[in-house]
Amino acid sequence: MARARSFLGAAAVLREHGYLADAASRAYYAIFTAARAALLAQDIEARTHNGVRRAFSDQFVRTGAVEEDLGRWFSRAEQFRTLADYDPDALVDPEEVDTLMTLSEAFISTIEALVR
Repeated sequence: MARARSFLGAAAVLREHGYLADAASRAYYAIFTAARAALLAQDIEARTHNGVRRAFSDQFVRTGAVEEDLGRWFSRAEQFRTLADYDPDALVDPEEVDTLMTLSEAFISTIEALVR
């Protein structure tokens, strides 16, 4: 979980300096890393972004261990990351980045509580 927190910290620094696309990407990786940690705690290893998202949904969202909203934001965060990482002309809304970062924090905190 330390790595997830590191990604979120990097997102905050990037956001503070106006690097919105990069902040969105790092916030996604915070969620992705936390989701992988949750899966690994259940002895489930997924190797791709899609595989992690799918396995996380099956193991935690569909079972009710994690709220559906957080599961949906995992998918939305990946859309942000794809846009930020692969579209050089992407315009990222600062408010959406702020929301993504807030939800990343909530996601990480939820996972931390689950894997204790």
